[in-house]
Amino acid sequence: NQERDADRGGQILAAKAGWNPMGMATFMQDLGAMDRLTMGWSRLPSFFDSHPSSPERAATNFNRGESIQWVARPPIAPTHLDFLEKMSGLTVGEDPKEGIFEKTRFLHLDMDFSLRFPDGWRLINQREVVGAMAPDFKAFIALRVEGPGDDPQAMAQKVIETELLQMRAKIKSEMPVQIGEYPGYRIEVHVPVARTAVSMTFIAYHDYIFRIDTVAQSGQLNRYIGRGRATVRSFRPLTAKEKKEFELVELEIVEARNGETLAQLSARTDNKLDLGMTAVLNDLFIDAQLESGQPVKIGKGRPYVPEEEEPESGKNLEENPKT
Repeated sequence: NQERDADRGGQILAAKAGWNPMGMATFMQDLGAMDRLTMGWSRLPSFFDSHPSSPERAATNFNRGESIQWVARPPIAPTHLDFLEKMSGLTVGEDPKEGIFEKTRFLHLDMDFSLRFPDGWRLINQREVVGAMAPDFKAFIALRVEGPGDDPQAMAQKVIETELLQMRAKIKSEMPVQIGEYPGYRIEVHVPVARTAVSMTFIAYHDYIFRIDTVAQSGQLNRYIGRGRATVRSFRPLTAKEKKEFELVELEIVEARNGETLAQLSARTDNKLDLGMTAVLNDLFIDAQLESGQPVKIGKGRPYVPEEEEPESGKNLEENPKT
């Protein structure tokens, strides 16, 4: 209900600012289309949903938008094509700066490391977390950079005295470990209040301490500890071949030829987006016949070059809090 109220407030604010409140409805329609593209079907509402479904929001916002009075403000672009051109150059899809997955191996070019997660697990690459969830949802493995440093034991002790102390966690064991050629430290933890068990491994690498957690329900950690430790052992620098796999895909606006299909246009322009994504981004059907001069959004690829690192502290993690 708070989300429904937020939609209502958003439409009212948009109208007062001089923007068409019906835009909320069309956006929700596009969001629903993106759900169908990524999932393969229309997602049914669930008791545990934190948001109303996109079709419900689109219908409600459409009905409400028709009754909201508004006065149009001057447009930010004189024509639709000029508006599209303002979006040219935006990153589409995975941002290499956030790291990418190559099958089950996570690759991060800016920080020059990779990590392989278990086969069959659900991979997660979001701004808040990188990791993998077990198929039965009873365990997950998460990666983070704990902070600058070269002493994994000291960092582990800091976590024990702060984060784990606040959680009233019980330390079951701790020991130094060697991860390839890099020093590490491992602690096994039980968190009674959360009914979970955690195996934390800290690794010193390139002046930073990386932390890999294997988390499971209490009494279940032994079922997953082998896969968690295999993930930890897979930590290593990128190979020369892996460094060449990073490509940045940016939005580009091209003009269609008369009668051309999306497939033909994609082949002609070397579009890096699949046909489904291209259709959704342009509010078209995959088999649509295009008109001469019709502007179409595509993805243009170019090699990704990491930003220049700071001399002493390496990559500024404030720009990449997820990692």
